[in-house]
Amino acid sequence: MGKNIKYENYRVEVIPAEQHYIIRLGKTRTEHEIKLDDAQKVAESIKRHVDDIEDVNVEVDASYVCEHCGEPWTEDSDTFNEGCCDEDLKHAPEEPEEDEDRVITRFGVPVDGDDMR
Repeated sequence: MGKNIKYENYRVEVIPAEQHYIIRLGKTRTEHEIKLDDAQKVAESIKRHVDDIEDVNVEVDASYVCEHCGEPWTEDSDTFNEGCCDEDLKHAPEEPEEDEDRVITRFGVPVDGDDMR
């Protein structure tokens, strides 16, 4: 037999309106807290007013972004995002300095740069 598609987990996604968020941001709550609270209120309203609902959940997508410019975070470092903006560049790791007194060895014996063939 061949491959079939199995359909499951049917659901309805409801996205709350965002028109009033900017007005309410002056309070001490963050934008995330305001939007989460609004989504929870919508979920409660659905539970009260809609029949034949098994469950209503509030889910939020989260991702790491640069705190200065909002670009997606792409690096393993927690402090430097490969220079996505001028402010991020201030946190670039320092390049190791060349050690002019470094002795090059071959099999433990010091050699000149010309002898490295």
